[in-house]
Amino acid sequence: HTIARVAGRKRALASRGAGVLLVEGGDLLQGRYMERQDGDGDKARHEALRIYRLAGYDFLTLGNHEFDAGPKVPEQMLRGLHGPGVVESNLSAQWTDAGAAKTSARVTRVTCGGLDVVLTGVLTPDTATISAIGPWPIAAPAPSVRAALAPYPDAVHVVLSHLGKDDDVHLARDVTAIDVIVGGHSHTVMRQAMRVG
Repeated sequence: HTIARVAGRKRALASRGAGVLLVEGGDLLQGRYMERQDGDGDKARHEALRIYRLAGYDFLTLGNHEFDAGPKVPEQMLRGLHGPGVVESNLSAQWTDAGAAKTSARVTRVTCGGLDVVLTGVLTPDTATISAIGPWPIAAPAPSVRAALAPYPDAVHVVLSHLGKDDDVHLARDVTAIDVIVGGHSHTVMRQAMRVG
């Protein structure tokens, strides 16, 4: 029912002529917790992605829980992903070389509601210690986001963040080119947007 409501809300906004992008701030797979009675974790993850696609998600970033069962889980996820695009600016270049380049990018550019919008994503560096990311290094968030957005100075800059609210505030202060951050990780309920700077 929740997915149907999300999809319906997106359709309603679009039907009024509004530009709509539905995005996600990470932890969509919950790693090792994706289970089925038959034990087929791969199928469970693909079914979860199918739900996101049916809801109409356009773009997402990765969270630490995508790596709970190791780096092969998100790699397989991207290889089988049809629908939402994944943006991630601060993972090693190995990420885009993992056979998933068609669905993952450091930055993507779209037109939405007549606006030129550039999106990038950022993963918490804590993933290296709280999950099983393997050998892929995670770069510092601010320089990675700054480099991803720099080629598009006139666009609306959107960051899908899996840093947590406090680190999102620091990121907004450090990278003043950011217009919007859609964040996850800290599970902070925000009833309205917070302005920084």
